[in-house]
Amino acid sequence: MYQGIGPLPVSEDVLKIAQEELKDMDLATNLKEGITFFTAYGFDLVHKGSAKMKGGAIIGVPSYFYYKSEQDVTRSDIRLSGEKTVPWQSEAGERLQRSLIIGPDAQRFAIARELEYSRHQYPVYYGIAAAMSSIVAFSVYNYVEIRIGLRAKKMKRLQAVVLLISAGFGGTLYLLLKDSLTAYLDEKADGAAAAKGESYVRGGAEFYEKMLRRNVALRTLLPAGASRYTPHGNDNVWVRTVSTPYTIRYDRLKDKLAEIEKQATLGGASAEAKS
Repeated sequence: MYQGIGPLPVSEDVLKIAQEELKDMDLATNLKEGITFFTAYGFDLVHKGSAKMKGGAIIGVPSYFYYKSEQDVTRSDIRLSGEKTVPWQSEAGERLQRSLIIGPDAQRFAIARELEYSRHQYPVYYGIAAAMSSIVAFSVYNYVEIRIGLRAKKMKRLQAVVLLISAGFGGTLYLLLKDSLTAYLDEKADGAAAAKGESYVRGGAEFYEKMLRRNVALRTLLPAGASRYTPHGNDNVWVRTVSTPYTIRYDRLKDKLAEIEKQATLGGASAEAKS
């Protein structure tokens, strides 16, 4: 994200959190040095690359992380699609503004989650999935071609049909593998961040709750909001599940938080009984 003629720097408070989380990360020092932070455009955090790859990784933090209260929200910098200004006085506009304020625990969880993503060589995983899908597609085509004898019979039209079907099968297989890998990485990243302590679990629940509220507000505010977001605030998808629905991620953390609180209550009751 840019401000004036240069990039908008990451705020000192957020950068401090990021550096503390990076320091606490179980990763070699030389690999940590390959992770950099920048201010991302839009409302979502961004991660590209991998700390374990030559180019390192970059993590984008949205500018609303820099707000400490609703008074800090720079309304003039926030635009809807088509450079449309936000009707801040409307009910949806007020909900959007409230959703942009998240606490330090939520920020820590989100940054810890992104760092966990950057630990994995997911570009390599996706590349392997693409290669495997291509091999399977070629194998299917080759098997059918030999089985029916398409090349010997010079049935070019049927060859083209079989080729298209094989390619479609390979493409579908790749998307299934890619989405499965993404779901696995989502769960892994959330779990690693939540494992750092109760405050992270609580922060994660707050982070996803605010994200869902933001998307519900955007569903009303955006011209095509109903096609982009569900009434609950998830991304609207038809066939593929590109990423784990936010409601599932929120519910996992709420359940984990309830379990922690239950154990704390039982522990307190047990201590009282012994005394």
